[in-house]
Amino acid sequence: MKLGDMRIFHLFSRLRISHKLALGFGVVLVILALVAVTALRSLTSARQGVESVVQDSLPMVVSSLELSDALDQAAASLGFYLLSHEDSHRRDYEAALAQIDEQLAKLRGQPVVQADAATGEAVEAIATAIARFKGYRDRMVKLAEDFNENFPGIGTTAVEMNPLAREVQQNLSQMMDSEVEEDASDERKRLFYEIAQLRQMWMNVLNENRAYMAFRADASKQNLLTYRQGFLDQLDKVRRFGDLLTFEQEEAIGAITAAFAKYTRHQDRMLEVHGSDKWRTDAWLIRTELGPLVQDIKGRLNGLVEAQRSRNQVLSQGLLEEVDATLASIGILVLVGMVL
Repeated sequence: MKLGDMRIFHLFSRLRISHKLALGFGVVLVILALVAVTALRSLTSARQGVESVVQDSLPMVVSSLELSDALDQAAASLGFYLLSHEDSHRRDYEAALAQIDEQLAKLRGQPVVQADAATGEAVEAIATAIARFKGYRDRMVKLAEDFNENFPGIGTTAVEMNPLAREVQQNLSQMMDSEVEEDASDERKRLFYEIAQLRQMWMNVLNENRAYMAFRADASKQNLLTYRQGFLDQLDKVRRFGDLLTFEQEEAIGAITAAFAKYTRHQDRMLEVHGSDKWRTDAWLIRTELGPLVQDIKGRLNGLVEAQRSRNQVLSQGLLEEVDATLASIGILVLVGMVL
């Protein structure tokens, strides 16, 4: 035994029993105090971690999910409204837009958004995208209420082509009425027959035009173009009767030629639009603009949720490691106390 150790042992052996008990009790108190301080420090840290999750992360996650649900509800209500055109679905759509505003305000007010600049920027980017989504409201309502606006090809037919079609039809009827007043010679009978054929060709054009608008089939388009050319050929055939034509018939042929030229120009535009992806405007907007915009917003919201989940994972792992360290420290102190 070393000299220093002998002195300490000798000094300790000379202590009275009461002093030894007091010293041992003091050591135990110190160990208990260390145990208490260690446990208190660990519990305080755990409390702070739980408070951060409960007061910051969890409300942030809930608010993000509620905003995502409100966005889904708005998109669904818009879809129902575009299909049904009912006021109840329009009111649901507008109520969902108001709910989006409410949930966005709650999200902006979250402590995490106020404290973290990156999260704040992410939320503002979401707010900008939501403003774009809401900006489609007036246009989508107009499309639901205005059939011709929503179906531009059919709108062209109704607004531009139908008046010209009626003009052609009226002039064809005038040609036939004029022929009734003439003598029924063989030549005039043949002329009347050709005018009747011309009228039938025109009805074929109109019927095939309606078929294409209804079904958008390539076969209908090809038939329409064939009937159009057939009508022009038949019109030239009638025009070749020359001097046999009455004044009214000559005037009608000129009017039909001019009206038909305008009609086919509008019809070509109708065929282009109605045969493209833009044949139904609301569906095209949802497919190319609104749908991707909604997915972008939901992706950003999911990013906020994932960021909080990752943060909570790190925080939970830290708390577990701290608890393990605390347990180890307390175990060592208890063991020292038992040895002493």
